[in-house]
Formats: sequence, C-alpha cells, structure tokens
Amino acid sequence: MLANMSPMFSLPFLKSIALAVLILATPFVISAQDSSAANRSPAAYPASADGLKLLIRDVFAAMKSKDVQKVSTYFSSMTLPEHTAWFTKTFGPTEGGRMDAKYATLLPGLPENLKGIFEYARKDDRTNPEVSLVEKPEAASGLGRVIVDAMLTPVPLYVANGSNPKQQFGAAIGDFFYVDGSFRFMPTQVLQALSTAPPLRVRVGGNVQHSKLLTKIDPIHPATKIQGSVLLHVVLAVDGSVSEITVVNGDPILAKAAVDAVRQWRYQPTTLDSRPVEVDTTIQVEIKR
Repeated sequence: MLANMSPMFSLPFLKSIALAVLILATPFVISAQDSSAANRSPAAYPASADGLKLLIRDVFAAMKSKDVQKVSTYFSSMTLPEHTAWFTKTFGPTEGGRMDAKYATLLPGLPENLKGIFEYARKDDRTNPEVSLVEKPEAASGLGRVIVDAMLTPVPLYVANGSNPKQQFGAAIGDFFYVDGSFRFMPTQVLQALSTAPPLRVRVGGNVQHSKLLTKIDPIHPATKIQGSVLLHVVLAVDGSVSEITVVNGDPILAKAAVDAVRQWRYQPTTLDSRPVEVDTTIQVEIKR
C-alpha cells in the first residue's frame, strides 16, 4: 500500500508529520500532569512520611502562588472530624477527655494558627519538609514517647519540620495524625494536656530571652591573648536555670570560659498558657581582655 503512495505522502513525510504532532502535543500532556498535581485533594496524600512531605510542599506552593482559597482548603482539612470520639478511642475517656477539652478550645483558630506556622517557616525559606515517624515508645523520647505510650489504640505520630541548608535551625511545622484519609494537625498544647507529659519546650530568640536575664556571671578570661565571641545553644529549665549547654562555635579555650560562666546564669521563668515551659535558645558571649 505504501508503495502506491504519491511522493507527497512518502514514509519520511509521514514520519515528520508524526514527530510534529508529538512535539505539539507534549506541552498539553505536561500541562495536564501539572494541573493534576496542583489540584490534588487533601485526601490524596498517602499515610506515610512521603505523603506528608508531599502535602507540605503543596501547601508551600499554594502560599507562594497566593492561592488563598486553596491554602484555606488545605488548613481546614487538617482539623479532626468527630474529635471527641477520636480522642476517646485513641487515648481513653480520662486522658482523651483532657486532650479533647483543650482541642475544642483551640479548634476555632486552628486554620489561622497553621497559617502562622507555615508563614514563619517561609520567612527564611525553611520549606524543605523533613518528617519523622513515631510508632513505638522505645524508639522515641520526650513528649513523643509519652504520646505513643499513652495510646490505647496505636496510631502513628508524624513529626514535621521545615529546613534550609543555609539556616542553622529548622522551623517546627508540627505533629500530625492520619485520620479518616487525611493528615490532621495536632497542636502541642493538646498533647501537653496528657497528665504524663514532660515540660513543654519552646524556642525563643537570643535577643528576646536576654531581656529575661536575672543573674549574669561574667566569664573569666583565660590566660591567653585570644579574644572573641562564643555562640552557645542553651536549654533553660522551667525555673529559669540553665540545664543544657552546647558550644555551636568559638575558640575551644574561650568556649570553656563561656560555658563555666553561663552555667551560673538565671532567667525569669517562661510560661505558656500559665504553665511553666523549658526554653530552647542561643547565647552569644563576648570574651575580651
């Protein structure tokens, strides 16, 4: 049949036509795929760490494109449906009741709270999602261990953070449970309502925390000509005392002097919802002759 075709419809000609059609059609295929990704429903994310990462990326993308309606839909979908029944089933009537009461007070402002959390992460482009999965008490620590241990009906806990390689610290996005086909955000205050919860720890900027300093001991300059600054990562106990110190950077000799001094510092206790909390902060110590 091809042998009887006129030169105008030769095999090379037909191949060129097919190639042109393929090239012209490709943008439409890609566009359709992009549209599908952009229009994923909140329930289209699998119950896995990768599923939550995908959801977080899509939220950041919607915020970047200023799609207010889509952002609102995402945050609204992260609230718990039938929350009283879920807390009771998962944590029992006593502990679940305590948590549900706290959740009910926070529920009206939850979408706006989530918006603030994501906007804070976007400020320094800490938008690369990192998700850890907590399922067994022995594999967790702190509040995560207490939460999993308190469950009557085990449910995986997803802990999400936003990171940026250029930033020293990440931004906490929050804790999530996968309930009824979607990821549901769980405020820390609700998890802290457990009677067995350890003290809550909040991150506070060094300059802000400095205003609460009550007792300051100056470092003793070591017998050396070296001078400079030392950056310390510090955790304050609920009573305002220094409980943990890690040297972030600085000369080792100066760092020892800084640590010895800061260990004796005392701050005004910090509270959240009238409850004492631990504070995660940084301290810059200048040591000069």
